[in-house]
Amino acid sequence: MTFDVVFEPEARADFAAAFEWYESQLEGLGLEMLASAEATISLLERRPEIYQVIYSEFRRAPIRRFPFAFFYLVTPEQVKIVGVFHYRKDPDGWKERISKFLSQK
Repeated sequence: MTFDVVFEPEARADFAAAFEWYESQLEGLGLEMLASAEATISLLERRPEIYQVIYSEFRRAPIRRFPFAFFYLVTPEQVKIVGVFHYRKDPDGWKERISKFLSQK
């Protein structure tokens, strides 16, 4: 079984901002981040439970070579990515986003 990976709007904005920042630092670096993220997404489509639960039912999947991770929830048919956060710049921002997401459910 494969899962649909769905980005919540805020997560999509998080990723777009990270992509733009890397691309502004060095042309092509944003595309390298995108390729690494796509590899992680491909793994989430096949085996979303591979990463451990870090808070409530949420998991964290690192993006290889970059200090970012997807924070996501697994449902019966989907992987819902609720945030894309930098490990060092915003180590606790994900908790606020997850709390906000849970309060909207």
